[in-house]
Amino acid sequence: MKRRDNLVILLAAMAAGLALTPTPAHAYIGIGGSLSVLGAALGMVAAFAVSSFMVMTAPLRALKRWLSGTPGQPAQDETKPEQPAVEEPEKK
Repeated sequence: MKRRDNLVILLAAMAAGLALTPTPAHAYIGIGGSLSVLGAALGMVAAFAVSSFMVMTAPLRALKRWLSGTPGQPAQDETKPEQPAVEEPEKK
């Protein structure tokens, strides 16, 4: 190897070392950032807990409905609103 090749390898290794060296960020996000992260995390935990509870109790609720003999409520047809009765005009 030539001396120039060694210099190129050395410079590349130094550049890679500088690029991969961690440096302090010197940033402060304050209480608002941490509270928003905490709120999002608690929301995800609550959603998981509620969905898990609903999935686990679904067979029990279905069994209760089946034993009591009450079927599910039929869907309401709200596409056709009731039309008022049309009055006949008076004949003279």
